[in-house]
Amino acid sequence: MPTPRSIQVIEPARLRRTAACLLILACAAFSHSIFAADAPNHFNEARAQALLVAGQAALEEGDLSLAQTTLDQAIQLLKINEGLYSTEQLVPIEQLMWAQMRAGLWPQLDTSLGYYYWLLERVEETTLDAQLVIARNMRSLYLEAAAHPSNPMPPRHLSAALRTNWQTLSYQRCSPLLKWLKLSPPNRIPKLTACKSAR
Repeated sequence: MPTPRSIQVIEPARLRRTAACLLILACAAFSHSIFAADAPNHFNEARAQALLVAGQAALEEGDLSLAQTTLDQAIQLLKINEGLYSTEQLVPIEQLMWAQMRAGLWPQLDTSLGYYYWLLERVEETTLDAQLVIARNMRSLYLEAAAHPSNPMPPRHLSAALRTNWQTLSYQRCSPLLKWLKLSPPNRIPKLTACKSAR
């Protein structure tokens, strides 16, 4: 049990971080209102970054409602500014899924997971290291979701964590073969028709 002295130390730090989040949002809103007369731009990059920082800080503070709202707005702005298939969305979507899972919002988490995997299928330039980081983050999310007390279907998330492990192993084993196929001249790659005619 925390002592009253430790509570006094924790509370000012928490208030400072919350105040910093609100200050960032206020600065972004104020800077927007100053330049609104010149050129109204609700989709500027500075606003998206301010929302992203505020959402991350709210998630760290445990304010899940504020984190979900600001991260969702940041993701929408990133879709508009960077493009629908931009990799800049991946980290905020992961953070949004953590906030949804910790809040026990299972239908929203399923929707976010669907969008996340849809986006991953369309992202063309991902390295092995990036894939491994994504797999590690998703496995951690699934394991924590499986252990969440309000989860209505823990086996589903546990099996998803195991499936992520197997997919990671498969990806690691297949990536040298895929590199060889990309670098090999076309005449060295066996044709399926040649295999069929040998039967």
